[in-house]
Amino acid sequence: MTSCRLAIAMTVQLFLTQAVAEPIRIDGTGIVSCGTWTQQRAPGTAIANIHANWIIGFVNGVRWAEERNWGPGIDAVGLVAWVDTYCQSNPLDSVAKAAGALIDELKKRSSAQ
Repeated sequence: MTSCRLAIAMTVQLFLTQAVAEPIRIDGTGIVSCGTWTQQRAPGTAIANIHANWIIGFVNGVRWAEERNWGPGIDAVGLVAWVDTYCQSNPLDSVAKAAGALIDELKKRSSAQ
């Protein structure tokens, strides 16, 4: 594993386990609340596409950093729909927390197969 990938993997792991003294810096869509996500998810709007692409990039970034392909066969629409459902039920959580929960769910499903 290259040093860059190792650094990314370590950062992502720290974020997902939340076992750090300082919060991990999150930029972009990840900093908004799930309530904002839900309000801004009108189909076809530019902000909805930005939000969707942030989730897709987050999932792909974790896969790349871990060099694992968990969650195969789940398309981008399914990933975003999962976050939509999570955010409707948890409007005070951040989108980053929703993305972490999505990663956990994908890993759990992959290990069950």
